[in-house]
Amino acid sequence: MGTKLSLGIVASFLLAGTAASAGNLVSKGGSSQVPTYQGTNRKFLIKAPGTSCPSDFTCFCDSGAQCVLPWSLVTGTVIVDRPGVTLDCQNRMIQPPRFADSRQECTSSDQCGQHSSGSPKHACVSGYCQLGGLGGITIGGPFGVDDGSAINIDVNATGHVQDVNIRNCKVRNHYAGVVVQGFEGDDGLDLNEVWASELRTGHIGLSMISTDRSNVFGVNAHDNAEAGMDLEYNWSLEVVTNHVWANGLRQIYFHGSRERPNRWLRIGANIVTSTFRPDSSAPWPIGNVLVYDMQGTLEGQCESEGALCDIFFESNTITANNDQGSVEFRRSYNNGPSVLLRDNFMRQYWPFVDVLINRPSAFDPETFSMGSRCWDKDNVCFRGDSNQHVTCVTNFPNEFTNSRCWY
Repeated sequence: MGTKLSLGIVASFLLAGTAASAGNLVSKGGSSQVPTYQGTNRKFLIKAPGTSCPSDFTCFCDSGAQCVLPWSLVTGTVIVDRPGVTLDCQNRMIQPPRFADSRQECTSSDQCGQHSSGSPKHACVSGYCQLGGLGGITIGGPFGVDDGSAINIDVNATGHVQDVNIRNCKVRNHYAGVVVQGFEGDDGLDLNEVWASELRTGHIGLSMISTDRSNVFGVNAHDNAEAGMDLEYNWSLEVVTNHVWANGLRQIYFHGSRERPNRWLRIGANIVTSTFRPDSSAPWPIGNVLVYDMQGTLEGQCESEGALCDIFFESNTITANNDQGSVEFRRSYNNGPSVLLRDNFMRQYWPFVDVLINRPSAFDPETFSMGSRCWDKDNVCFRGDSNQHVTCVTNFPNEFTNSRCWY
């Protein structure tokens, strides 16, 4: 393991704003350079059982189920590569390395280069290039950012890690605040959780992919350039009591594909507030709460209190300050998902935009079909700031026909 610096020396280094050395930047073709995480005290690891600490990593919490972030400030990335762990940051800050007067400074992402394979590209986050796909906290591995010996984050990573709880962490300015990737398939064993944390001023607040029986609880995700929460291809996922606001393109985004659809989502008691819509050059889709790529199941009858639904969407408060609807349901595959849509409060400030939208488009191979009785479950909609109560509607009423809703 590389030489460790004391906390006092680390603090002095941070305050000094030391200029970058050549080892912090790597050429990836032409004039493109990207930052690395090489150097002392930039890669922090809860390592896999029975392994030694890799060179150039700082390892901590080598045993036991309860781990505490032992530093008041971490400048680097924290990797959890051991299952059955709770990491409690105790509200301490995790931030990325910054190198003053270097090419890591940027005004746009096209200055930050990309992986030698072409993907991922590296985003410009808060004026500094960050490694694409790398989180301030990452559960498991391997990591798509690893690029040979120059950007060596994958050292001895064991693969996807299950049963990890991240709590009370403040993460800022990374490409993603927290990155979670589970095993594919619904075996009910991933159990990865992010609780009571603040994820801000990154490219994405939370990235969670291919998990089952995981949950996101009490997270404050705000002021991220793209999305507050990007949740792709998850089964039995609970996203409850979170505050998501002022993220650039979308607030909470559930998505997948025809081959990898979402199943069994519980979305409840979240407070979501949008920012104004970006310019027309922003990548599609733009929106507030987006639920795409759902698979209906025969078990999801959702026809009586306590029945198993494909989507529970209840007790959310959603405010839209742009020309998108508060909530969008699109692209269901196979059976139409069964839905419990109840006790939601939705406000739309943009003139002449419906509060709830199910919008078919050229991008949608199939459109989510939802019966009109879905809306009549104590959902309350308002237009503008005059407390004008309006009917919760869709722009395309003929599309809302055959889905199963809770009576």
